[in-house]
Amino acid sequence: MFTPTTAVALLAAAAALPAVAAQGAWQTGRCTYHPYEEDMARLGDSYDNGPGWCGFRYTALNVARIVAVHGMDDGQCGQCLEFRNAAGGPSIFVLAVDWKGDPGLDLSRSSFAAAFPGQNPLDPQTCAWRYVPISSCGARICFGVECATPGKRNLLPANLLPPVSKPVLHGLDPNAGTQPQPKPQPVTTTRSAAPTTVIRTIAPVSRTFTSAPASATSATAAPTRSPTPAAPSPSPKAPAPEPSRSVVPAPAPTNDPLVPGAGLVSQAPRAALPGPAAAALAALAGIVGLLAL
Repeated sequence: MFTPTTAVALLAAAAALPAVAAQGAWQTGRCTYHPYEEDMARLGDSYDNGPGWCGFRYTALNVARIVAVHGMDDGQCGQCLEFRNAAGGPSIFVLAVDWKGDPGLDLSRSSFAAAFPGQNPLDPQTCAWRYVPISSCGARICFGVECATPGKRNLLPANLLPPVSKPVLHGLDPNAGTQPQPKPQPVTTTRSAAPTTVIRTIAPVSRTFTSAPASATSATAAPTRSPTPAAPSPSPKAPAPEPSRSVVPAPAPTNDPLVPGAGLVSQAPRAALPGPAAAALAALAGIVGLLAL
């Protein structure tokens, strides 16, 4: 029986259900790029200190497959979106975790590149999207307790939430990380040693020898060599001039007995004597002359 109490209970149950946009209704708008992946690589665990509007920790998410939606409300947190290039192309499934002020969607670099290959992420593109069942996103996007109840925001800080057990993820593949990763084996690289012998070509040295005529005593011609030019002999020097000497003519010899020393002095000329010696000799000659008288 339907009673007012039952009606109130049904309304309360309906209010508790997550508010989900009408599935299958496509919307068209602008898709832009947001550096979720770059910020995660740069900040690591500290990225959780500033989670998106829905309060989901970034370390609990595959940030390659999340999206910010313009004008979303609490009921759209943790819901799955299908989006694609408005001009056509493959569909990509992403999880709504953040609120966007401008119209359209904010996508990670991987999602943007998959929908708009070859386009600059800084250039907005036109895309189409719609909400789809959460199962379309698979189980490889969110791994925290905050994802257990889609359609609700998480208001607890990251330090009050249990640790995240997150597998190894690889971009957009929803099944990535399900298989245990094999332990990498050491790789041995063999390299051939480069030869260290250097071969150099030595230019031949040619020498010309002139053979001397064979002699009777030698059967082998000895090589002749050009004589070494003798050093030029010094030119003869002129003899040094002898110092000139003054010759004083001796008095003419005479037999005059009156002349001192007559007949005693040699008629040959004599060399001049120094002053004192000449005076002594003259005195001696005078004495000899006087004795002869």
